[in-house]
Amino acid sequence: MTLPEMRDWTAEAEQAIQNWPHTAEGIAEVIRIYEETLHEMQPAFQFIDQQQRDLLGLMEAYRRLYQVRFHADPPPPSTGLHLDTPEKRIQAIRTAALTVAQPGQQLTVESVFKALTFAGQRLIAENPMATIATVLNGFKSDFEKVPGPRGIFKRHGPATQEKENNHAL
Repeated sequence: MTLPEMRDWTAEAEQAIQNWPHTAEGIAEVIRIYEETLHEMQPAFQFIDQQQRDLLGLMEAYRRLYQVRFHADPPPPSTGLHLDTPEKRIQAIRTAALTVAQPGQQLTVESVFKALTFAGQRLIAENPMATIATVLNGFKSDFEKVPGPRGIFKRHGPATQEKENNHAL
C-alpha cells in the first residue's frame, strides 16, 4: 500500500464553506462538501488502519516471543517523558511552575510535582521535591522562596515587580 497524500482536510473544508449562505441550498452544499472531503480521506483512513493492524500483529508476535523465551509477561510500556538530564529537568520544572501559579500567587513544590505527573513527565531524581525547590530557587526573576514554611514559593510577574519598584521609592 502506498502512502496517501496527507492534507489538512478540515481546514480546506472550512475554507471552502466560509461564506456560504444559511439557506437550504447553501447548507445542502456545505453538507456535500463535507461528504466529498470524507470520501477524499478514505485512502488515508485505509492506510492508517493497515499500518495499525500490521503494528499490532508484530507487537503481539513479540509479546508471545517474550513469554515463550523468558516464561513471563513482558514489562508494561514506559509512559511519559523521563526528565533524566539537568536541561530537561530545569525546563520542565520551570514550565510546570509557571502554569501552576499566576503572577503574584504562591505555589508549592508538591503542586509543581503534580503538574509534571499530570503532564506525563517523570522526574528522575533521588529527592524530586528538593530538586524542584532547587530549580525554582535558581529562577530568581520568576520565583521567590516564601520565608517560613518549606517548599512554598511566590511567582513574580509584571504586577509583583511593579509593586516592589514602587515600594522601593
